[in-house]
Amino acid sequence: MSNLIYTETHAGEPIDLANARLIPFSKTLHVQIPGLWGGFIWERPASILVMHADGREEIIPIQDITRYIVWGLLGATALVWLFTRNIMRQK
Repeated sequence: MSNLIYTETHAGEPIDLANARLIPFSKTLHVQIPGLWGGFIWERPASILVMHADGREEIIPIQDITRYIVWGLLGATALVWLFTRNIMRQK
């Protein structure tokens, strides 16, 4: 019961290029519903670690556009619901 909501970061399979190695990372959100079997898992890209042949390492963050769209749609839905609710109360 202590782990109802938690996140994890996972490293993906390394990709070798001519003079670099790329390692993708993702973040996973786990939500478990008490009393029910199962839950909700949302995995999204987080970053890429670039390991250059000369020893330099660089982390490139990934902007998850889908997450912004989902939150925008959720906010727009809430606004439409509030607006509709207000109109229905006035009638």
